[in-house]
Amino acid sequence: MIAQNPGFSRGKILGHLFFWFGLWLIFFLMTMQEDAYFEIAMRHAFLISIMAGLTYLNIGWLIPKFYLERQYLLYILLVLLSVILASTLLTSLDEQLIDLPRRALRRMKVERMKNPMRFYTFRFIARATPLLFAMGISSIYQITRIANRREQESTQLRSEKLETEMKFLKSQTNPHFLFNALNNI
Repeated sequence: MIAQNPGFSRGKILGHLFFWFGLWLIFFLMTMQEDAYFEIAMRHAFLISIMAGLTYLNIGWLIPKFYLERQYLLYILLVLLSVILASTLLTSLDEQLIDLPRRALRRMKVERMKNPMRFYTFRFIARATPLLFAMGISSIYQITRIANRREQESTQLRSEKLETEMKFLKSQTNPHFLFNALNNI
């Protein structure tokens, strides 16, 4: 169904899938630990899935609906709200669904007991940072793309206007040229 839409070709969809898989692989390889391959893979799968969803939400709905309509404050508030909700979701998924190795779990319990608010704040910020980064990059990308498209349209309109003016001037000079030539004869 998506592939029939002219905006979504099979190659474009595959390109997006390869990009997100490559990003997942980079995250996984950067944080790989000996005793927690599956847990880290799952954690990053959740992160990349939510990051992709936020990116497409930003590009497909937030920017056209709010940023391009010059509702900048509402756009920023919705971006921050979506990042906060996604970070909260990631943090709860992290605790509920992913079975961490016993050593890491013990370490987390000790840290949590020392200062629970600091522990959860750090985890929340650690989840929110890549999401904010993704939203920022997708915003810059989409806004730049729209600005370039508008500039191309403006340039094309200017060139069409100049071409039309030249045709108009030529059409005006041709009858006068013929009239003056006939008068000279």
